[in-house]
Amino acid sequence: MRVQTQLRVTAGLALVVVLAVAIASWLAVSADHRAEAEQDRARNAARHAAALLLLTQEYPRYFEPRVAQQWRERQVALLQELSGRRHDLESMRQSAARLPLLFDRLSELPDEPENAFTARRSDFIVDQLINETQSLADSIYRWSRDAAAEGQAATERFRWIGGVSLLAVLGLLVGQTFVIVRRLLGPLDRIERAARRVERGDFDAKVGLDSEDELGRVSRQFDAMTATLHDRRAQLLAEMARREAIERRLTDITNTIPALVGYFDAAERLEFANGPAIKLFGLDGGRLGDYTMRTALGDPLYALHAPHLPRLVEGQKIVVEDRIEIKGHLMHFQAHLVPDIAEDGALKGFYAMTFDVTALKLAEERMSQLARVDTLTELPNRRQFEERLAEAMARSRRTRRPIALMYLDIDHFKGINDSLGHQGGDLVLQEFARRLRASVRTTDTVARLAGDEFVIVLEGLNVGQEAEGVAQKIIDAMTPPVRVQGRMLDVTTSIGIVVSGADEPDGATLTARADDALYRAKRAGRNRFAVSTI
Repeated sequence: MRVQTQLRVTAGLALVVVLAVAIASWLAVSADHRAEAEQDRARNAARHAAALLLLTQEYPRYFEPRVAQQWRERQVALLQELSGRRHDLESMRQSAARLPLLFDRLSELPDEPENAFTARRSDFIVDQLINETQSLADSIYRWSRDAAAEGQAATERFRWIGGVSLLAVLGLLVGQTFVIVRRLLGPLDRIERAARRVERGDFDAKVGLDSEDELGRVSRQFDAMTATLHDRRAQLLAEMARREAIERRLTDITNTIPALVGYFDAAERLEFANGPAIKLFGLDGGRLGDYTMRTALGDPLYALHAPHLPRLVEGQKIVVEDRIEIKGHLMHFQAHLVPDIAEDGALKGFYAMTFDVTALKLAEERMSQLARVDTLTELPNRRQFEERLAEAMARSRRTRRPIALMYLDIDHFKGINDSLGHQGGDLVLQEFARRLRASVRTTDTVARLAGDEFVIVLEGLNVGQEAEGVAQKIIDAMTPPVRVQGRMLDVTTSIGIVVSGADEPDGATLTARADDALYRAKRAGRNRFAVSTI
Protein backbone atom coordinates (compact mmCIF):
# COMPACT_ATOMS: atom_id res chain seq x y z
CA MET A 1 0.00 0.00 0.00
CA ARG A 2 1.22 3.52 -0.77
CA VAL A 3 2.43 5.56 2.16
CA GLN A 4 0.04 8.33 1.23
CA THR A 5 -2.90 5.89 1.28
CA GLN A 6 -1.87 4.50 4.66
CA LEU A 7 -1.58 7.97 6.10
CA ARG A 8 -4.99 8.92 4.72
CA VAL A 9 -6.61 5.78 6.20
CA THR A 10 -4.90 6.42 9.54
CA ALA A 11 -5.95 10.04 9.46
CA GLY A 12 -9.55 9.03 8.65
CA LEU A 13 -9.65 6.59 11.56
CA ALA A 14 -8.15 9.23 13.80
CA LEU A 15 -10.82 11.71 12.72
CA VAL A 16 -13.63 9.19 13.39
CA VAL A 17 -12.23 8.30 16.82
CA VAL A 18 -11.71 11.93 17.77
CA LEU A 19 -15.24 12.85 16.65
CA ALA A 20 -16.73 9.91 18.56
CA VAL A 21 -14.74 10.76 21.66
CA ALA A 22 -15.72 14.39 21.35
CA ILE A 23 -19.44 13.63 20.92
CA ALA A 24 -19.46 11.12 23.79
CA SER A 25 -17.58 13.50 26.04
CA TRP A 26 -19.91 16.35 25.13
CA LEU A 27 -22.98 14.23 25.88
CA ALA A 28 -21.50 13.05 29.20
CA VAL A 29 -20.52 16.55 30.22
CA SER A 30 -23.94 17.90 29.24
CA ALA A 31 -25.69 15.17 31.24
CA ASP A 32 -23.43 15.79 34.21
CA HIS A 33 -24.12 19.53 34.05
CA ARG A 34 -27.88 18.95 33.80
CA ALA A 35 -27.80 16.54 36.74
CA GLU A 36 -25.78 18.97 38.79
CA ALA A 37 -28.15 21.83 37.95
CA GLU A 38 -31.18 19.66 38.82
CA GLN A 39 -29.52 18.69 42.09
CA ASP A 40 -28.86 22.34 42.99
CA ARG A 41 -32.42 23.23 42.09
CA ALA A 42 -33.86 20.43 44.24
CA ARG A 43 -31.55 21.36 47.10
CA ASN A 44 -32.71 25.00 46.97
CA ALA A 45 -36.35 23.95 46.82
CA ALA A 46 -35.88 21.69 49.88
CA ARG A 47 -34.29 24.56 51.77
CA HIS A 48 -37.22 26.86 50.93
CA ALA A 49 -39.76 24.15 51.91
CA ALA A 50 -38.06 23.59 55.28
CA ALA A 51 -38.05 27.33 55.98
CA LEU A 52 -41.69 27.55 54.89
CA LEU A 53 -42.61 24.74 57.34
CA LEU A 54 -40.91 26.52 60.25
CA LEU A 55 -42.61 29.83 59.44
CA THR A 56 -45.99 28.03 59.19
CA GLN A 57 -45.48 26.64 62.71
CA GLU A 58 -44.31 30.02 64.09
CA TYR A 59 -46.99 32.31 62.65
CA PRO A 60 -50.06 31.02 64.60
CA ARG A 61 -48.35 31.82 67.90
CA TYR A 62 -48.20 35.60 67.55
CA PHE A 63 -49.58 36.39 64.07
CA GLU A 64 -46.65 38.76 63.42
CA PRO A 65 -46.70 40.60 60.04
CA ARG A 66 -42.95 40.08 59.75
CA VAL A 67 -43.39 36.31 59.82
CA ALA A 68 -46.21 36.52 57.29
CA GLN A 69 -44.00 38.56 54.93
CA GLN A 70 -41.17 36.06 55.25
CA TRP A 71 -43.59 33.19 54.60
CA ARG A 72 -44.84 34.73 51.36
CA GLU A 73 -41.26 35.45 50.16
CA ARG A 74 -40.27 31.85 50.78
CA GLN A 75 -43.42 30.59 49.01
CA VAL A 76 -42.63 32.72 45.93
CA ALA A 77 -38.99 31.51 45.91
CA LEU A 78 -40.23 27.90 46.17
CA LEU A 79 -42.54 28.37 43.18
CA GLN A 80 -39.64 29.76 41.14
CA GLU A 81 -37.52 26.70 41.87
CA LEU A 82 -40.46 24.42 40.89
CA SER A 83 -41.19 26.29 37.65
CA GLY A 84 -40.31 24.77 34.29
CA ARG A 85 -41.59 22.17 31.86
CA ARG A 86 -40.98 19.02 33.89
CA HIS A 87 -44.29 17.16 34.27
CA ASP A 88 -43.15 15.19 37.35
CA LEU A 89 -43.01 18.49 39.29
CA GLU A 90 -46.55 19.51 38.40
CA SER A 91 -48.11 18.05 41.61
CA MET A 92 -45.56 19.92 43.74
CA ARG A 93 -46.25 23.13 41.83
CA GLN A 94 -49.98 22.74 42.44
CA SER A 95 -49.42 21.95 46.12
CA ALA A 96 -47.18 25.00 46.51
CA ALA A 97 -49.76 27.14 44.71
CA ARG A 98 -52.56 26.06 47.20
CA LEU A 99 -50.56 27.10 50.24
CA PRO A 100 -51.27 30.86 49.95
CA LEU A 101 -55.05 30.17 50.05
CA LEU A 102 -54.72 28.36 53.39
CA PHE A 103 -52.33 30.96 54.72
CA ASP A 104 -54.68 33.81 53.75
CA ARG A 105 -57.54 32.05 55.63
CA LEU A 106 -55.28 31.71 58.65
CA SER A 107 -54.23 35.34 58.55
CA GLU A 108 -57.90 36.42 58.46
CA LEU A 109 -58.60 34.85 61.88
CA PRO A 110 -58.46 37.12 64.95
CA ASP A 111 -55.43 37.01 67.19
CA GLU A 112 -57.63 35.92 70.14
CA PRO A 113 -60.40 33.31 69.38
CA GLU A 114 -63.85 34.64 70.25
CA ASN A 115 -65.22 31.23 71.25
CA ALA A 116 -64.38 27.55 71.17
CA PHE A 117 -65.61 27.17 67.59
CA THR A 118 -63.28 29.88 66.40
CA ALA A 119 -60.40 28.26 68.29
CA ARG A 120 -61.13 24.83 66.76
CA ARG A 121 -61.36 26.37 63.30
CA SER A 122 -58.03 28.10 63.75
CA ASP A 123 -56.38 24.87 64.88
CA PHE A 124 -57.89 23.05 61.92
CA ILE A 125 -56.52 25.56 59.41
CA VAL A 126 -53.12 25.50 61.07
CA ASP A 127 -53.02 21.69 61.00
CA GLN A 128 -54.13 21.64 57.39
CA LEU A 129 -51.48 24.23 56.39
CA ILE A 130 -48.76 22.35 58.28
CA ASN A 131 -49.81 19.01 56.77
CA GLU A 132 -49.84 20.49 53.24
CA THR A 133 -46.43 22.09 53.80
CA GLN A 134 -45.02 18.88 55.31
CA SER A 135 -46.34 16.82 52.44
CA LEU A 136 -44.79 19.26 49.95
CA ALA A 137 -41.47 19.15 51.83
CA ASP A 138 -41.50 15.35 51.73
CA SER A 139 -42.09 15.39 47.96
CA ILE A 140 -39.29 17.89 47.44
CA TYR A 141 -36.97 15.77 49.61
CA ARG A 142 -37.64 12.75 47.43
CA TRP A 143 -37.00 14.89 44.34
CA SER A 144 -33.69 16.09 45.83
CA ARG A 145 -32.68 12.54 46.66
CA ASP A 146 -33.52 11.33 43.13
CA ALA A 147 -31.60 14.30 41.64
CA ALA A 148 -28.55 13.46 43.76
CA ALA A 149 -28.69 9.85 42.58
CA GLU A 150 -28.99 10.97 38.96
CA GLY A 151 -26.02 13.31 39.42
CA GLN A 152 -23.93 10.51 40.85
CA ALA A 153 -24.86 8.29 37.91
CA ALA A 154 -23.99 11.05 35.42
CA THR A 155 -20.61 11.53 37.09
CA GLU A 156 -19.89 7.84 36.86
CA ARG A 157 -20.87 7.79 33.18
CA PHE A 158 -18.60 10.77 32.55
CA ARG A 159 -15.67 9.01 34.21
CA TRP A 160 -16.30 5.85 32.24
CA ILE A 161 -16.54 7.66 28.93
CA GLY A 162 -13.37 9.63 29.77
CA GLY A 163 -11.46 6.42 30.47
CA VAL A 164 -12.67 4.73 27.29
CA SER A 165 -11.83 7.86 25.26
CA LEU A 166 -8.32 7.98 26.70
CA LEU A 167 -7.76 4.33 25.82
CA ALA A 168 -9.06 4.93 22.30
CA VAL A 169 -6.77 7.93 21.76
CA LEU A 170 -3.78 6.02 23.13
CA GLY A 171 -4.52 3.11 20.82
CA LEU A 172 -4.80 5.46 17.88
CA LEU A 173 -1.46 7.12 18.74
CA VAL A 174 0.24 3.73 19.03
CA GLY A 175 -1.13 2.69 15.63
CA GLN A 176 -0.08 5.91 13.95
CA THR A 177 3.37 5.73 15.54
CA PHE A 178 3.82 2.20 14.20
CA VAL A 179 2.85 3.27 10.66
CA ILE A 180 5.08 6.35 10.72
CA VAL A 181 8.10 4.53 12.17
CA ARG A 182 7.80 1.55 9.84
CA ARG A 183 6.92 3.32 6.57
CA LEU A 184 8.40 6.80 6.95
CA LEU A 185 11.17 7.27 9.50
CA GLY A 186 13.45 4.48 8.27
CA PRO A 187 13.45 5.54 4.61
CA LEU A 188 13.61 9.21 5.55
CA ASP A 189 16.66 8.52 7.71
CA ARG A 190 18.40 6.91 4.73
CA ILE A 191 17.51 9.89 2.53
CA GLU A 192 18.75 12.32 5.20
CA ARG A 193 22.11 10.51 5.51
CA ALA A 194 22.55 10.62 1.75
CA ALA A 195 21.62 14.34 1.69
CA ARG A 196 24.24 15.11 4.37
CA ARG A 197 26.88 13.36 2.26
CA VAL A 198 25.88 15.46 -0.74
CA GLU A 199 26.03 18.58 1.45
CA ARG A 200 29.64 17.70 2.31
CA GLY A 201 30.43 17.44 -1.41
CA ASP A 202 30.12 13.67 -1.91
CA PHE A 203 28.03 13.48 -5.09
CA ASP A 204 28.47 9.69 -5.25
CA ALA A 205 26.01 9.25 -2.35
CA LYS A 206 23.03 6.97 -3.06
CA VAL A 207 19.84 6.19 -1.07
CA GLY A 208 19.18 2.80 -2.67
CA LEU A 209 15.49 2.27 -1.82
CA ASP A 210 13.76 -0.11 -4.29
CA SER A 211 10.20 0.08 -2.99
CA GLU A 212 7.33 1.12 -5.28
CA ASP A 213 5.83 3.69 -2.95
CA GLU A 214 6.42 7.43 -2.93
CA LEU A 215 9.63 7.23 -0.88
CA GLY A 216 11.04 4.68 -3.35
CA ARG A 217 10.36 7.09 -6.23
CA VAL A 218 11.93 9.96 -4.24
CA SER A 219 14.96 7.74 -3.59
CA ARG A 220 15.44 6.97 -7.27
CA GLN A 221 15.01 10.62 -8.21
CA PHE A 222 17.52 11.61 -5.54
CA ASP A 223 20.05 9.09 -6.87
CA ALA A 224 19.54 10.39 -10.42
CA MET A 225 19.99 13.97 -9.15
CA THR A 226 23.31 13.16 -7.46
CA ALA A 227 24.54 11.52 -10.65
CA THR A 228 23.63 14.66 -12.62
CA LEU A 229 25.27 16.88 -10.00
CA HIS A 230 28.42 14.81 -10.25
CA ASP A 231 28.54 15.46 -13.99
CA ARG A 232 27.72 19.14 -13.69
CA ARG A 233 30.17 19.80 -10.88
CA ALA A 234 33.17 19.67 -13.16
CA GLN A 235 31.47 22.03 -15.59
CA LEU A 236 30.59 24.41 -12.77
CA LEU A 237 34.13 24.42 -11.39
CA ALA A 238 35.50 25.20 -14.84
CA GLU A 239 32.97 28.02 -15.29
CA MET A 240 33.81 29.42 -11.86
CA ALA A 241 37.52 29.39 -12.68
CA ARG A 242 36.80 31.22 -15.95
CA ARG A 243 34.65 33.83 -14.17
CA GLU A 244 37.26 34.34 -11.44
CA ALA A 245 39.87 34.96 -14.12
CA ILE A 246 37.58 37.52 -15.79
CA GLU A 247 36.89 39.21 -12.43
CA ARG A 248 40.63 39.38 -11.70
CA ARG A 249 41.25 41.01 -15.07
CA LEU A 250 38.39 43.47 -14.52
CA THR A 251 39.74 44.28 -11.06
CA ASP A 252 43.21 44.84 -12.50
CA ILE A 253 41.74 47.15 -15.13
CA THR A 254 39.69 49.18 -12.63
CA ASN A 255 42.73 49.46 -10.36
CA THR A 256 44.78 51.06 -13.13
CA ILE A 257 42.29 53.56 -14.54
CA PRO A 258 42.46 57.12 -13.08
CA ALA A 259 39.06 56.92 -11.41
CA LEU A 260 37.38 55.75 -8.22
CA VAL A 261 35.07 52.85 -9.12
CA GLY A 262 32.45 51.27 -6.86
CA TYR A 263 29.16 49.40 -6.90
CA PHE A 264 26.36 49.80 -4.33
CA ASP A 265 23.19 47.72 -4.02
CA ALA A 266 19.69 49.20 -3.80
CA ALA A 267 20.10 49.63 -0.01
CA GLU A 268 23.35 51.60 -0.61
CA ARG A 269 25.55 48.78 0.73
CA LEU A 270 29.02 48.67 -0.82
CA GLU A 271 29.69 45.52 -2.88
CA PHE A 272 32.79 46.50 -4.87
CA ALA A 273 35.48 49.17 -4.78
CA ASN A 274 38.66 49.38 -6.83
CA GLY A 275 42.12 49.90 -5.37
CA PRO A 276 42.29 53.72 -5.67
CA ALA A 277 38.91 54.07 -3.90
CA ILE A 278 39.96 51.71 -1.09
CA LYS A 279 43.21 53.64 -0.63
CA LEU A 280 41.68 57.13 -0.77
CA PHE A 281 38.88 56.44 1.73
CA GLY A 282 40.89 54.08 3.95
CA LEU A 283 38.55 51.10 3.53
CA ASP A 284 39.18 47.55 4.66
CA GLY A 285 39.32 45.62 1.39
CA GLY A 286 38.35 42.36 3.10
CA ARG A 287 35.20 43.83 4.70
CA LEU A 288 33.65 45.92 1.93
CA GLY A 289 30.20 44.47 2.65
CA ASP A 290 30.24 46.12 6.08
CA TYR A 291 30.22 49.62 4.55
CA THR A 292 27.30 51.69 3.35
CA MET A 293 27.66 54.61 0.98
CA ARG A 294 27.54 57.00 3.95
CA THR A 295 30.18 55.18 6.03
CA ALA A 296 32.44 54.61 3.01
CA LEU A 297 32.39 58.18 1.66
CA GLY A 298 31.91 60.02 4.96
CA ASP A 299 29.06 62.34 5.87
CA PRO A 300 30.26 65.49 3.97
CA LEU A 301 30.78 63.71 0.64
CA TYR A 302 27.64 61.57 1.07
CA ALA A 303 25.62 64.75 1.66
CA LEU A 304 26.69 66.00 -1.79
CA HIS A 305 25.44 62.77 -3.45
CA ALA A 306 22.29 62.11 -1.39
CA PRO A 307 19.94 64.65 -3.07
CA HIS A 308 20.55 62.99 -6.46
CA LEU A 309 20.10 59.33 -5.43
CA PRO A 310 16.25 59.18 -5.70
CA ARG A 311 16.56 59.80 -9.45
CA LEU A 312 18.37 56.48 -9.84
CA VAL A 313 15.10 54.62 -9.17
CA GLU A 314 13.72 56.28 -12.31
CA GLY A 315 16.60 54.85 -14.34
CA GLN A 316 18.35 58.21 -14.82
CA LYS A 317 22.11 58.51 -15.13
CA ILE A 318 23.43 61.20 -12.80
CA VAL A 319 26.51 63.40 -12.93
CA VAL A 320 27.51 65.15 -9.70
CA GLU A 321 30.17 67.86 -9.77
CA ASP A 322 31.40 69.59 -6.64
CA ARG A 323 34.44 70.03 -4.45
CA ILE A 324 35.34 68.75 -1.02
CA GLU A 325 38.31 68.64 1.30
CA ILE A 326 39.75 65.12 1.71
CA LYS A 327 42.75 64.54 3.98
CA GLY A 328 43.58 68.23 4.00
CA HIS A 329 43.45 68.66 0.21
CA LEU A 330 40.71 70.42 -1.74
CA MET A 331 39.47 68.05 -4.41
CA HIS A 332 37.23 68.88 -7.36
CA PHE A 333 35.39 65.74 -8.40
CA GLN A 334 32.99 64.60 -11.09
CA ALA A 335 30.92 61.53 -10.10
CA HIS A 336 28.96 59.48 -12.64
CA LEU A 337 26.16 57.38 -11.08
CA VAL A 338 24.73 54.72 -13.41
CA PRO A 339 21.64 52.71 -12.27
CA ASP A 340 21.59 48.91 -12.53
CA ILE A 341 17.98 48.08 -13.47
CA ALA A 342 16.50 44.57 -13.26
CA GLU A 343 14.24 43.10 -15.96
CA ASP A 344 11.14 43.98 -13.93
CA GLY A 345 12.22 47.62 -13.75
CA ALA A 346 13.34 47.50 -10.10
CA LEU A 347 16.62 49.09 -9.05
CA LYS A 348 19.19 46.40 -8.21
CA GLY A 349 21.96 48.87 -7.42
CA PHE A 350 24.16 51.47 -9.10
CA TYR A 351 27.70 51.97 -10.33
CA ALA A 352 29.73 54.97 -9.19
CA MET A 353 32.73 56.29 -11.14
CA THR A 354 34.39 59.37 -9.71
CA PHE A 355 37.11 61.36 -11.46
CA ASP A 356 39.51 63.83 -9.85
CA VAL A 357 39.10 66.97 -12.00
CA THR A 358 41.01 69.26 -9.65
CA ALA A 359 43.72 70.05 -12.23
CA LEU A 360 41.09 70.73 -14.89
CA LYS A 361 39.08 72.99 -12.57
CA LEU A 362 42.21 74.90 -11.54
CA ALA A 363 43.07 75.38 -15.20
CA GLU A 364 39.53 76.59 -15.91
CA GLU A 365 39.70 78.99 -12.97
CA ARG A 366 43.07 80.25 -14.21
CA MET A 367 41.69 80.78 -17.70
CA SER A 368 38.67 82.54 -16.26
CA GLN A 369 40.95 84.73 -14.19
CA LEU A 370 43.12 85.56 -17.19
CA ALA A 371 39.99 86.46 -19.15
CA ARG A 372 39.10 89.00 -16.45
CA VAL A 373 42.57 90.48 -15.74
CA ASP A 374 44.75 92.81 -17.83
CA THR A 375 47.98 90.86 -18.29
CA LEU A 376 50.19 93.96 -18.62
CA THR A 377 49.19 95.78 -15.44
CA GLU A 378 47.56 92.81 -13.58
CA LEU A 379 44.56 95.05 -12.97
CA PRO A 380 40.95 93.95 -13.59
CA ASN A 381 40.02 94.35 -17.25
CA ARG A 382 36.81 95.79 -18.69
CA ARG A 383 34.84 92.56 -18.07
CA GLN A 384 35.73 92.39 -14.39
CA PHE A 385 35.25 96.14 -14.00
CA GLU A 386 31.66 95.90 -15.27
CA GLU A 387 30.95 93.06 -12.81
CA ARG A 388 32.41 94.97 -9.85
CA LEU A 389 30.63 98.19 -10.83
CA ALA A 390 27.27 96.38 -10.88
CA GLU A 391 28.02 94.88 -7.44
CA ALA A 392 29.05 98.27 -6.05
CA MET A 393 25.87 99.91 -7.35
CA ALA A 394 23.78 97.15 -5.71
CA ARG A 395 25.53 97.69 -2.37
CA SER A 396 24.98 101.44 -2.71
CA ARG A 397 21.26 100.89 -3.09
CA ARG A 398 21.22 98.72 0.06
CA THR A 399 23.37 100.98 2.24
CA ARG A 400 22.08 104.32 0.82
CA ARG A 401 25.69 105.56 0.62
CA PRO A 402 27.07 107.20 -2.57
CA ILE A 403 29.74 105.77 -4.86
CA ALA A 404 32.11 107.54 -7.23
CA LEU A 405 33.39 106.45 -10.63
CA MET A 406 36.68 107.99 -11.85
CA TYR A 407 37.66 107.82 -15.53
CA LEU A 408 41.41 108.48 -16.15
CA ASP A 409 43.91 108.52 -18.98
CA ILE A 410 47.57 109.55 -19.34
CA ASP A 411 48.12 113.00 -20.78
CA HIS A 412 49.92 112.95 -24.15
CA PHE A 413 50.42 109.19 -23.97
CA LYS A 414 50.56 108.89 -27.78
CA GLY A 415 53.67 111.05 -27.82
CA ILE A 416 55.28 108.90 -25.09
CA ASN A 417 54.48 105.78 -27.05
CA ASP A 418 55.82 107.20 -30.28
CA SER A 419 59.09 108.37 -28.72
CA LEU A 420 59.83 105.32 -26.55
CA GLY A 421 58.12 102.59 -28.56
CA HIS A 422 55.58 100.11 -27.30
CA GLN A 423 58.00 98.60 -24.80
CA GLY A 424 58.61 101.95 -23.19
CA GLY A 425 54.90 102.75 -23.30
CA ASP A 426 54.17 99.46 -21.51
CA LEU A 427 56.62 100.38 -18.74
CA VAL A 428 54.87 103.73 -18.29
CA LEU A 429 51.48 101.98 -18.12
CA GLN A 430 52.77 99.56 -15.47
CA GLU A 431 54.17 102.33 -13.28
CA PHE A 432 51.00 104.37 -13.75
CA ALA A 433 48.91 101.38 -12.62
CA ARG A 434 51.17 100.83 -9.58
CA ARG A 435 50.77 104.46 -8.46
CA LEU A 436 46.98 104.25 -8.95
CA ARG A 437 46.73 101.18 -6.67
CA ALA A 438 48.87 102.90 -4.05
CA SER A 439 46.59 105.94 -4.04
CA VAL A 440 43.31 104.18 -3.18
CA ARG A 441 42.01 101.70 -0.59
CA THR A 442 42.30 97.97 -1.09
CA THR A 443 38.48 97.80 -1.12
CA ASP A 444 38.33 100.17 -4.12
CA THR A 445 38.47 98.85 -7.67
CA VAL A 446 41.19 99.99 -10.12
CA ALA A 447 40.79 98.64 -13.68
CA ARG A 448 42.34 99.18 -17.14
CA LEU A 449 39.80 99.47 -19.92
CA ALA A 450 42.05 99.77 -22.96
CA GLY A 451 45.24 101.59 -24.00
CA ASP A 452 45.89 104.32 -21.44
CA GLU A 453 42.28 104.44 -20.18
CA PHE A 454 41.74 103.47 -16.52
CA VAL A 455 38.75 103.57 -14.17
CA ILE A 456 38.44 103.59 -10.39
CA VAL A 457 35.31 102.72 -8.36
CA LEU A 458 35.17 104.27 -4.89
CA GLU A 459 32.62 102.75 -2.46
CA GLY A 460 31.30 103.60 0.99
CA LEU A 461 31.61 107.38 0.65
CA ASN A 462 30.05 109.60 3.25
CA VAL A 463 29.89 112.61 0.93
CA GLY A 464 30.66 113.03 -2.74
CA GLN A 465 33.51 115.48 -2.03
CA GLU A 466 35.64 112.60 -0.75
CA ALA A 467 36.13 111.52 -4.39
CA GLU A 468 37.73 114.90 -5.18
CA GLY A 469 40.29 114.36 -2.44
CA VAL A 470 41.17 110.95 -3.88
CA ALA A 471 41.50 112.48 -7.36
CA GLN A 472 43.89 115.13 -6.09
CA LYS A 473 45.90 112.43 -4.29
CA ILE A 474 46.24 110.56 -7.60
CA ILE A 475 47.37 113.70 -9.43
CA ASP A 476 49.96 114.33 -6.70
CA ALA A 477 51.11 110.69 -6.90
CA MET A 478 51.97 111.23 -10.59
CA THR A 479 54.16 114.27 -9.91
CA PRO A 480 57.47 112.38 -9.45
CA PRO A 481 59.07 111.67 -12.87
CA VAL A 482 58.98 108.13 -14.22
CA ARG A 483 62.33 106.55 -15.16
CA VAL A 484 62.00 104.70 -18.45
CA GLN A 485 64.92 103.40 -20.53
CA GLY A 486 67.33 105.70 -18.73
CA ARG A 487 65.18 108.78 -19.23
CA MET A 488 63.11 110.70 -16.68
CA LEU A 489 59.61 111.44 -17.96
CA ASP A 490 56.92 113.69 -16.53
CA VAL A 491 53.65 111.72 -16.57
CA THR A 492 50.38 113.46 -15.71
CA THR A 493 46.76 112.38 -15.79
CA SER A 494 43.35 113.88 -16.34
CA ILE A 495 40.41 112.55 -14.31
CA GLY A 496 36.68 112.63 -14.87
CA ILE A 497 34.55 111.99 -11.76
CA VAL A 498 30.90 111.16 -11.44
CA VAL A 499 29.34 110.81 -7.97
CA SER A 500 26.11 108.83 -7.69
CA GLY A 501 23.62 108.33 -4.87
CA ALA A 502 21.33 105.37 -4.17
CA ASP A 503 19.16 106.13 -7.23
CA GLU A 504 21.95 106.04 -9.81
CA PRO A 505 21.22 104.91 -13.34
CA ASP A 506 22.81 101.86 -14.89
CA GLY A 507 26.58 101.31 -15.10
CA ALA A 508 26.85 102.28 -18.77
CA THR A 509 25.27 105.67 -18.08
CA LEU A 510 27.55 106.20 -15.10
CA THR A 511 30.64 105.40 -17.21
CA ALA A 512 29.52 107.71 -20.02
CA ARG A 513 29.09 110.61 -17.56
CA ALA A 514 32.56 110.01 -16.11
CA ASP A 515 34.00 109.95 -19.65
CA ASP A 516 32.34 113.30 -20.38
CA ALA A 517 33.84 114.73 -17.20
CA LEU A 518 37.29 113.46 -18.30
CA TYR A 519 37.10 115.37 -21.59
CA ARG A 520 36.06 118.51 -19.73
CA ALA A 521 39.20 118.15 -17.60
CA LYS A 522 41.32 117.78 -20.73
CA ARG A 523 39.76 120.84 -22.35
CA ALA A 524 40.45 122.74 -19.16
CA GLY A 525 44.20 122.13 -19.60
CA ARG A 526 44.89 118.51 -18.43
CA ASN A 527 46.60 117.38 -15.22
CA ARG A 528 43.39 118.06 -13.31
CA PHE A 529 39.98 116.57 -12.57
CA ALA A 530 36.42 117.52 -13.39
CA VAL A 531 33.27 116.38 -11.52
CA SER A 532 29.88 115.49 -12.93
CA THR A 533 27.18 114.85 -10.26
CA ILE A 534 23.99 112.98 -11.11
